[in-house]
Amino acid sequence: GADTWAAMVVLALKKENPALKLHCVLPCEGQADEVVYVSREYSKDCMLKRNRYLVDHAACLLAVYNGEWRGGTTMTVRYARKLGREVIILNPV
Repeated sequence: GADTWAAMVVLALKKENPALKLHCVLPCEGQADEVVYVSREYSKDCMLKRNRYLVDHAACLLAVYNGEWRGGTTMTVRYARKLGREVIILNPV
């Protein structure tokens, strides 16, 4: 849900600023027509690899995050902070 919402915002903003780019990075093959694949096949760590790829290629992380101590979003926020990335948290509540 949050990914789709963010994509819709970027697409709307592109109308005002055509220089903006929307990149889709998915965890495994078969989910879109053209993407950056971090794995060719599903594996137990492909989501983690996808999340780390996103952080590694971003200057700032915008996370829809409710503060849970465990989970993929938690691990991604921690990884981004460890690398010194700016992290902006949007509380889904």
